[in-house]
Amino acid sequence: THTHECLNDKDLFNKKILRGAVLLRDLRDVIVSIYHFMNTEHFKKFAGHHHIYNDFESMYTDFFLPYIFNKRSILETLPTDYVRFGWPVIRYEKFWDNTEAELKRLFQIWDIEITDEKIRESIRENSLDSMRAGKGKTTTEVQPTHFRKGGYGNYKEIIPPHILADIEDRFGDYLRRWGYKI
Repeated sequence: THTHECLNDKDLFNKKILRGAVLLRDLRDVIVSIYHFMNTEHFKKFAGHHHIYNDFESMYTDFFLPYIFNKRSILETLPTDYVRFGWPVIRYEKFWDNTEAELKRLFQIWDIEITDEKIRESIRENSLDSMRAGKGKTTTEVQPTHFRKGGYGNYKEIIPPHILADIEDRFGDYLRRWGYKI
């Protein structure tokens, strides 16, 4: 299962969740990902006209900022609370660069014995191409268009400089707290 919600007793004491991990990603890349997701045909079909943003600045100022300030605790406590309860951190960027090593590390933290071949098989079955083709494994229904390109650092080319400066000003403490450079 996965969540974008702050830690709560329902998740913390859910007997179906035996182990967990916190997947951290550079907030600037997250914002770019949200923009692209909101421009998929699937999203536009179900979102209604009030959530259609044809340019990055409109999505950032009219959607992202009001959303994140309404749910400020997401940035302030979500990762911290899970980490405080012993959930290991997986950095998206390291996971992207060396998926096999990060999965080995995670299984070691969880004290689960697994073969290298089983990890490689899982990586192959859930590759970006496989997910785009609708063949990967997810716990919820995710549209293939959600799996756009992968990678990271794309924000440098996508986010207009004045918006990037605003993001780094508003959310700089959060980015630095989790080791991201401004």
